[in-house]
Amino acid sequence: MNDKELARRRCDIILQACFGAEMGERWWDSKNKTFEGLTPNELWNTDDWYLVYNYLLGQLNGDYS
Repeated sequence: MNDKELARRRCDIILQACFGAEMGERWWDSKNKTFEGLTPNELWNTDDWYLVYNYLLGQLNGDYS
């Protein structure tokens, strides 16, 4: 498993813990202001995928900026 696959699994665990399985899955396909209107899935499929991972970790840490 590479870093990106491991990070995706961690993101899914975070989202499921915070929102439940269904809402966690829906989050990936919802537009997000933080990602300049892209969905997390759209950003994940670029070289900047780590921004999604870092965003979720920051939210858990209380960084709501």
